[in-house]
Amino acid sequence: MKRALAAFIITALILSLSPCVLASEAADDFDGYIVRMASPLKEDEAEKSGCEALGGALYYAPDRESVAAIRAFGEVLNCEKNFSLQTQDDLGDYEPAEWNLRSVGASAAWTHVNGEGERDRTGSGVTIAIVDSGVMADHPDLVNANVLDYICLSGEPDGIDNYHGTFVAGLIAAEVNNAIGIDGIVPDVTILPICITSNGGKTDMQTAAQGINTAVENGADVIVFSIGGTNDNSLLSEACEAAVESGVIFVTCAGNYSSGRVKSEHSYMYPAAYDCTVTVSAVKEENGEPVFDGEYSYFNDAVTVAAPGTDIVSLFLDGGTATKTGTSFAAPVVAAMAAMAKCADKDITTETFVELLKESSTDLGEPGFDVYYGNGYVNIPAFLDALDEYTASAVPDDPVDPEPPDDPVNPEPPDDPVDPGLPDDPVNPEPTDDPADLEPSEEPEPKPETSPYPDVSVDSWSYPGIKYVTEKGIMTGIKGLFEPDTQTSRAMIVTMLWRMEGMPAAEYLLTFTDVDEGSWYTEAVRWAASEGIVTGYNAEIFGPNDKITREQLAAMLYRYAAHCGIDVEKGRDFDLSSFADTVEIAEWAEPYFRWAVSAGLINGVGEMRLVSKGMATRAQTAAVIMRFCALKLPGAEAE
Repeated sequence: MKRALAAFIITALILSLSPCVLASEAADDFDGYIVRMASPLKEDEAEKSGCEALGGALYYAPDRESVAAIRAFGEVLNCEKNFSLQTQDDLGDYEPAEWNLRSVGASAAWTHVNGEGERDRTGSGVTIAIVDSGVMADHPDLVNANVLDYICLSGEPDGIDNYHGTFVAGLIAAEVNNAIGIDGIVPDVTILPICITSNGGKTDMQTAAQGINTAVENGADVIVFSIGGTNDNSLLSEACEAAVESGVIFVTCAGNYSSGRVKSEHSYMYPAAYDCTVTVSAVKEENGEPVFDGEYSYFNDAVTVAAPGTDIVSLFLDGGTATKTGTSFAAPVVAAMAAMAKCADKDITTETFVELLKESSTDLGEPGFDVYYGNGYVNIPAFLDALDEYTASAVPDDPVDPEPPDDPVNPEPPDDPVDPGLPDDPVNPEPTDDPADLEPSEEPEPKPETSPYPDVSVDSWSYPGIKYVTEKGIMTGIKGLFEPDTQTSRAMIVTMLWRMEGMPAAEYLLTFTDVDEGSWYTEAVRWAASEGIVTGYNAEIFGPNDKITREQLAAMLYRYAAHCGIDVEKGRDFDLSSFADTVEIAEWAEPYFRWAVSAGLINGVGEMRLVSKGMATRAQTAAVIMRFCALKLPGAEAE
């Protein structure tokens, strides 16, 4: 029954010697009674009373009747309600003491839970590489953090040059609500400390690039790089780009102006100025509000977002805390948010992460993007809402492909795309054991619809499209599953188009160095490239494993439609002004997107947004392909 709970409660109770009193049961949350007898009962006596022995002369009585019954076997010294207790790890509305964490709503990350009630945005399973001056892993506020063995590239004997890396680590991973130090934003993250500085925070391009490469080699999901200089360098640039291409989100600070240096929006720090990085400027608190701190923070068109950087409290090498100022301490906030994104989707790209930041950040300064706040001041609660919406994109309120076209094989679903339901199959009714036994008026029972994949329900909005592409051989499962929520890669899309075309052979010399001969998608890429349906990022890079954006999907379908003889000029001037985010569509992609929307292949998401740079899941792609096939052969079953 309740042995462990009852034993724990008894150790905490101050037991009186008064007679048993049974107060009103309605006022308290409790489960049965704890009864203390004058002496232990015989084993059968407790059993007869309906009570459970807890040890010594203590017994658990499930109800009033059992308490009354046990009196017959001995003297009751007292009884008390078995009150309910609960663990005290729920942070509730706990707010941190530090202004920077309150300002961005950091506690939302600590209290966010999944469907099972487990906290799922505190960094568990995600590795952040702090490429910096080393981390004091035995700091009292980091001793319970998951800090990996340090890697030192600068010659420091203990892997620590100065306080800087430890200060950054505290903002990310310090233990929460432990009454010492500060509160880290994602305390369950894994920290990979890589020391690249010496002599009080100095390093060079070669060591910096080596540190970035080392972080990638050791499995970093996020890199925070709160170091910078005013000179560009191809080695550093290549290391950053390679990290991002490998799937790492690279977060860096915008940079601090040194004393006497002329401030200008045309001045840049590196690597902050590189397009592949997520660059963070700094704000201060002024009259309780966040305001860009022009005393030191760089400001230019490379800024992605802004975060707190002035008068920041974090961990110091003396085992305590210190207060420091700099864009170095704004970057960890965004690195922590990148860890939240990686918790939700390990494969999330920098591009998608930035889109989520844009969508969720608070617009300060001039409306829209500006050189001070970039796309806005980070807002963790709003970011988590946007991230939840992103992860639930397989069944959104208005999914990418909510309604497949009219099709006799896959009838149009009802208005609710989340639960469209599927009709019974009149074409293939289930036969009886002996059809001759049927009365003339009886109809045979229809055979229940079954899904070919255990991870796809026949009641799912996506089922008609998945069923269609499976039956047509356009898409196949992955190890017996369809994996509807997996994002579609460029190689997958090309292979689908190739299968729709009948898998023709093509004599064409591929120049893409990342498309190996003999890969499952090689011949599909060869055919698509020979027909001008796909192009690479350049003559050598195709990016087969890159997740396809909605822009790229629209472009490929447009080119394939033209290849099939469909009139693609009809929708090139389609008006997209009713959508809220049309300005985010890349200029090169506009004609393709106009056509795809006008043809009904791609629809808006949520509050009339196209999310042009968002990724498409396999379920959404299946629905798009089914629509395209109907477009290819109007008025007939899509082939």
